[in-house]
Amino acid sequence: MRETRLFVTGAADRGVITGCVIGPDGALRVAATSDELGQLLSLARHPDLPVLYAASAADRGTLHAFAIRDGTPILLGSTPSGGELPCSMAVDPSGRWLVTAHYGCGTLTVHELAEGGSVGPLLSRARHADEPAGAEPERQDGSHLHQVRFDPSGRWLIATDLGTDTIWTYQLSDGRLSACRRSAAASGAGPRHSGFATVGPACWLIVADELASTISWYELDREDGGLRLLGRRSSTVETGPRRNYPGDLQVSADSRFAYLANRGHDTLAVFAIGTDGLEPVQEVAAGGRWPQHLALVGARLYCALRDSDQITTFDVDRRTGEITLRTPRLVVPAPTWLTPFPERTPAS
Repeated sequence: MRETRLFVTGAADRGVITGCVIGPDGALRVAATSDELGQLLSLARHPDLPVLYAASAADRGTLHAFAIRDGTPILLGSTPSGGELPCSMAVDPSGRWLVTAHYGCGTLTVHELAEGGSVGPLLSRARHADEPAGAEPERQDGSHLHQVRFDPSGRWLIATDLGTDTIWTYQLSDGRLSACRRSAAASGAGPRHSGFATVGPACWLIVADELASTISWYELDREDGGLRLLGRRSSTVETGPRRNYPGDLQVSADSRFAYLANRGHDTLAVFAIGTDGLEPVQEVAAGGRWPQHLALVGARLYCALRDSDQITTFDVDRRTGEITLRTPRLVVPAPTWLTPFPERTPAS
């Protein structure tokens, strides 16, 4: 029997990981919490081991590794991240290396992972500090890496740089990073989070542009890692007095739909993915303020409402992509990141 849990970062500057059980009907129940770790910025899971990684702003940047035992996070150890404000992590498909993107200093770091999943020594670093600033002075004064992730093949490592309107492609070999391609986003876009979709024979990277309130899609060249911009459109059809900042983006497992969190307008937007590009399907209220992060688990979409201290649950119509808000909601202080975690449970 398999059971999926959802791990949540929250509690603002105190930093707590909450482990939730997802019931058969999609309802969430709190089952475990971690000790306070300082402001938590992101989570990542090991591809093979029952190990969860958390990045904290404590001491400029700290990485924590947790063994998940009966749904409870047990700290294996902590180590400096090698940069400032580690906001995103990715474990390579082999489970040997942990790559971290740092918002504060525009640096990527690679740590070796021990056999049991704990974080080992820092092996390599790539710095983007000398990149030219973007078009918006207040947010684009220099490099601010916002996310790092591997493409579906595991060959290419993609890093979005909000501060310089750049998307970087790297390769990782024996723990060493080598830059392959530098792809420009639209001026002032502020690329934040992304997701991959298989569209016919092509692999697309779909990107939430935080500063321009747009969503963009690119074709990934599987041979050299380059990205070609295919299209771009507004992330929201709503209007209001508040500026909108797209946050997290998730792509359905069948690559048919993209789900985008609009912070400011406080909505969730659904887009259909097709060979002609992305088309709006639906935009609904997120159920609270500042939808910071999303998680797709089967036929459910979970949304972390940072400023409403809640996680909302939406039913997903897999045929149309449309979502419907459910009740009740789970109260969690200032949730900021959601990571699904399937695990085996003993047969009853």
